[in-house]
Amino acid sequence: MPLTPDRSSYYALRVSPRSEVDGWWSAVRRRPDAPRAITALLAGRSRVEVSREEATHALAWAEGVDGWAAADPKPLVVYPADPPSERALGGVA
Repeated sequence: MPLTPDRSSYYALRVSPRSEVDGWWSAVRRRPDAPRAITALLAGRSRVEVSREEATHALAWAEGVDGWAAADPKPLVVYPADPPSERALGGVA
């Protein structure tokens, strides 16, 4: 899922607070190939700063995990890391 063009050079990858997808997270825990940013979230981080490329890679990987397509809202959200204009990008919510 490509991110919407933005002037930010870094983004924040977060767990969506409104998403209730325990099955998706269980599937992620079983995957040894999770991107670094997602493993940081699994370890308890609430926010991980990533580059545009890392965010795009993490979201593309996440889409391939069982349960992503059915999740509404999606389990992960990407925001520009530059405050104060934190807004969701790429329709990920």
